[in-house]
Amino acid sequence: MNVIERAGNGVVNQSTIFTFSQTDHIVSAAYSGGQILKGFLVGTLHQDKLVFSYCQLQTDGKMDNGNSECDVFLHNGKIRLVEHFLGFQKW
Repeated sequence: MNVIERAGNGVVNQSTIFTFSQTDHIVSAAYSGGQILKGFLVGTLHQDKLVFSYCQLQTDGKMDNGNSECDVFLHNGKIRLVEHFLGFQKW
């Protein structure tokens, strides 16, 4: 999965590729590309909401982590996530 639109202050972009997996209601992903050297997320899916924590290392050595919530939509046979950041930290 990849990003089609990002927040103005976001570092994840169209070059960032996410590889998701799901077991029951537990969702995880590894991602990299663009400004992201390595990133991970883990969370839970409840009906049409995905709530997760993430941590990522940027190519410039900065680390970010935080929590987020996504609205999950089916659109033209594809899954679409619309993310709402709940808070983050930069290191």
